[in-house]
Amino acid sequence: MSAAANVSRPTDRLDIATLQAGLAIIVFAVLPMVPHAFAAPKEAALCLASAFALLLAAAETGRRVRPWPWRWYLILALPLLAMSAAAASESHHLYSSDGVVRAWSYAAFGLAIHLSCIEPTDIDRLTGTAAILGAVQSILILLQVPFGDAITDVSNLPSAKWLAFGTIGNPNWVGALIAATLPLAWLRAAAAPAGWHRFAWCGAGAVMAAALVLTFSRGAWVGATAGIVVACGFAASARSWRVAMSAALGVGLGAVIAAATLPADEISGAVSRTASLAGRLRMWEITADMIADQPLLGVGPAAYAGRYPEYQRAYVRRADSAPPLTQLTDQPHDEYLRLAAEAGVPALAGFAAVCALLLTAARRVRDAGADLAGGIAALLACAIADNPLQVPATTALFCLLAVALLTRAAAMTAPAPRRLSILEQAGLAAAAVLLLAQGVRVLVVERHYATARTAMTRGAWPMAEYFARAGLQLERQHGELWGILARCHAAAEDLDGFEAALRQTRRDGLVPSLEYTYAAVELRRRRTEEAVRALVDVRDTLPGLVRPHLMLAQVYLQSGNVDAARRELQAIPAVPSGDRATRRLAEQAGHLLESLDALDEQTDARAGAVAVRELGNG
Repeated sequence: MSAAANVSRPTDRLDIATLQAGLAIIVFAVLPMVPHAFAAPKEAALCLASAFALLLAAAETGRRVRPWPWRWYLILALPLLAMSAAAASESHHLYSSDGVVRAWSYAAFGLAIHLSCIEPTDIDRLTGTAAILGAVQSILILLQVPFGDAITDVSNLPSAKWLAFGTIGNPNWVGALIAATLPLAWLRAAAAPAGWHRFAWCGAGAVMAAALVLTFSRGAWVGATAGIVVACGFAASARSWRVAMSAALGVGLGAVIAAATLPADEISGAVSRTASLAGRLRMWEITADMIADQPLLGVGPAAYAGRYPEYQRAYVRRADSAPPLTQLTDQPHDEYLRLAAEAGVPALAGFAAVCALLLTAARRVRDAGADLAGGIAALLACAIADNPLQVPATTALFCLLAVALLTRAAAMTAPAPRRLSILEQAGLAAAAVLLLAQGVRVLVVERHYATARTAMTRGAWPMAEYFARAGLQLERQHGELWGILARCHAAAEDLDGFEAALRQTRRDGLVPSLEYTYAAVELRRRRTEEAVRALVDVRDTLPGLVRPHLMLAQVYLQSGNVDAARRELQAIPAVPSGDRATRRLAEQAGHLLESLDALDEQTDARAGAVAVRELGNG
C-alpha cells in the first residue's frame, strides 16, 4: 500500500470538513448574542473546530503526519514564546482570552491544519474554501452598498465607507480578507481549463475587485496590489490577460456602483481621509514611545489599551496637538508596532523570522505556492496600517495560508509520512481538551456580556449585575464586564463597589464616562482633590472633550477659584457643528463664561466708583 493510500482516510476528510465549517463560521457567523466582531462565536468556533480536529488525530490508531524540519517548528514558536514571557511579566493579563491565550489558540488551529493536510489535494480543499468565502463576502458587499437600506439599518453608520461592512463589521477588515483571497481566486482562474470553471473563477475575481473598490479601504487596495504582484512574480501562469481583464472589469463595476449610489463628496472624502492618516501617524508616534520605554518584554499582551492613555497624555503635553484629541485607541493600527509594544522587540524579531521562513518556502515551491504567497503578502501589507491579525477571520486565514505554504514546501522534499507516537497523541488530546474549555469559556462569557449589556441599556440593573458577575467568574480580565459592573454599583449608590470595579476597569483602559461618574461620587463625599485628579487625567488625555473642562470649571467655582474656572472654560476647543450633545455642553460652558465675565465687569465698575469717591474726598 502506498503512502498516499495510508494517509487518505475518512477521518482525514472529516478533519478537513470540520476545518472548512470552522472557517465558514469564523468568516460569516453573526448572531444577536454577539456584541462585537472580536467576540464569540467566531473565536469560540476556531477553538472548537481546532479541538475536534486534534481529537480526531489523537483518537485514530496509526495516525500519520508528514513532518516538517524541526527548525521550522522552532521558528514558528519564537513569537509565541516571546509573547508568553511578556504575559508572565504582566500577570494581570496572563489568562486573558484576548492575550497570549488567544495566540496559542490560533497556533493550535494551525497545528490542526498541519495534521489534517497531508496531501496537496487537502491544501487545495481548504484554500479553495477560503477563496469561495472571500467571493461570497464580496457578493454581500455588492448588495450592501446599493441596497443597504433594504438589507439592514444603516442609519447609524458614520459614513458611506461603512456601507461595505460584510459580516465582519468593518470595511478595512473585510477589505483585508478579500485582498488576501483575491490571489487564490486569481491563480485558480489562470489555471482553470476553458469552460464554466474558468468563467466561474474569473467572475469571482471580478466580484472581489469590485467589492474592494467599494470598501474604500486604501490599506486593502495596497494589500491586494501587493498580493497580485507577489503571485505574478512567483508564477508565470498568473500573468494571464484574461484574468487581468476580469479584474479590471470588476474595478470598473465597483466604480460605477459607487458613482451611481454615493454622493461625490462622500466618495472623495472616503478616498482622501487625511485626518485618518494623521491619526495613524500620531498613534504610531505614541506607540514608539511605549516601545522605547519597555523594549524587552513590552507592556504585556492585551495590556496596550490600559497603558496607552498615559503615553497619550505625555504626547499631548509635548506636542500641544491641534486639533485637540477627542479619542483613545485600543490598538495602534499597525500589527508590527502592536506586537513590539505588547510583547517586546524580541517578539517582533520572532515574527520577522516567521515571515523570512515563509518567504524561503515560497521561493522553494514557486508556482505551486504563488497564490498562498500572494495571500500572505496581502495580509502583511494590510498589517502596516491596520490590525488584520487581531480579527478572527483574517487571523485564521493567515494561519491557513502559512501552514499550507509550509506544507507544500515540505512536500517538495517528499518526506515519508510517519506515525504519531502514543506520547504525541496524548499531547494532542490534552491540547484538544484545553481548546474545548477555552472555546466554551469564550462562548459563555460573551453570552453573559451581551445579556448584561442589554439589561443595562434597559435599566434592569440587578439583572445586568448578575450576568456581569457570572461572566467575570470565567474571565476575570474582561474590561467591558467590569465597566458594566461599575455602572451597576453607581446606579445602586454602592460607592465602594463602584470604586473597586472602576479600579479594575482602569487597568484595561480609560473610560471617560466612568471617570465623570467617579468625579461626581467623590464630590458627593467631599473629596474634591480626588475628583479633580480624575477630571484632570481625562482632560490631559483628551483635551478636545468639553465635559471635563466644564466639570472642572464647576468644581473650581464651588471652591471659590474663579480664575481657574475661567481658564478651563477658555480652554474649551471649537465644537463640530454636527455633534449635538457636545454642542449643548459647549453652549452651557459659553453661558457660564459670559456670566463670569459679566461678574468681573460689575466688580471692576464697583471698584472704579469707590476710587472716584475716594479721589473726590481727597
